[in-house]
Amino acid sequence: MNSIFSIHNLIRNVAIIGTNVVLVFAISGCSSYSYNDHLFGPDKVYHFTAAGVIGACTTAAAVSNGASDSDAPVIGISVAIGVGAGKEFYDLTVKETYWSWKDMLWNLIGGTAGSYIVSQ
Repeated sequence: MNSIFSIHNLIRNVAIIGTNVVLVFAISGCSSYSYNDHLFGPDKVYHFTAAGVIGACTTAAAVSNGASDSDAPVIGISVAIGVGAGKEFYDLTVKETYWSWKDMLWNLIGGTAGSYIVSQ
């Protein structure tokens, strides 16, 4: 089935829209609710690394389960962004700190890097 409503098109569209939203908010002035959240802060390495591992593992799992070479990276990046968003939601609600779009930017970069490395 190759319609506009297929699951692959849905995942791809969500990944594209999600990427654009993360980039817009990370670059804009409303990146987070904390003044101490720097774009190159020490926690950004953890976000990049964790998202990279998640993106790589998910991409590899998708390929081994029959996903195409073009769909597997989209799945890997989407899962990495989703897990990162879950962590930011946890920070906001449980830890009662703040949602960081700068962290989300590093999640996106790490997930993309991990997915790219595995898909080569």
